[in-house]
Amino acid sequence: MGKRKRSRTQQGFAGMTIPQGMSLERDDVKDYTNVCKHLSQFEKHGDEIRMPLNRQQRRLAKKLKIELKEV
Repeated sequence: MGKRKRSRTQQGFAGMTIPQGMSLERDDVKDYTNVCKHLSQFEKHGDEIRMPLNRQQRRLAKKLKIELKEV
């Protein structure tokens, strides 16, 4: 019998300790402040933010149907 294939998420959780797993819980206030801090370093024009995106971020934006413009 062959090996059972595991998903990327299962592979990521395999080596995780309990405290690391607990840290995955959402904290909306902390998440919002981190996002604001990260976005503050990029150029803003009204509602638009100009920032470099890698391939994975572009693919996620396409999946979430976020309109991207190339500068």
